[in-house]
Amino acid sequence: MSGKDEINDEYKFNKEPLYVDDKLKIDYHPTSPNDHILYIQTSSDKSNEGKELGFVLPRGCLDTFAMQKRGDLETRLNAFDEMIISFVKEEKIGINGLHVAFSQAYAEYRERLHKYMIEELREKGSGDSETIKKLKKQKSENSTLIKKLKKERIERIQRESQ
Repeated sequence: MSGKDEINDEYKFNKEPLYVDDKLKIDYHPTSPNDHILYIQTSSDKSNEGKELGFVLPRGCLDTFAMQKRGDLETRLNAFDEMIISFVKEEKIGINGLHVAFSQAYAEYRERLHKYMIEELREKGSGDSETIKKLKKQKSENSTLIKKLKKERIERIQRESQ
């Protein structure tokens, strides 16, 4: 097992999904730690009633979709797998909701990775305090991003409930 695989196994230790709400869940792929899965919960009035439909997001897709401009996300997803957009529309989730899910999942992914890296450096007794400072700064930036995304999610939920 390479060092990179060990890192991936270690920083996903809490086993909680990267993102979850009542219609969407983004998690690590159970057998491929570099990949993720987008789950879409289907409504009970469909033929797939109450099922989770899973779409594998290969390495690099989560960050690509999270960083995509909202206006371009649908086009990018259609090029990747047109069934995602089909089910998202069928379940009345909306592109903005999907974009928030990708963004929050990616922020959580980065937060876990940086937490693991800081802990690993401390355990090894690394004397490289500059690296630890950089990682702490990145963690602070991640925390700011998470707060912003949570605020956006709350605002989206409030708009949708009106």
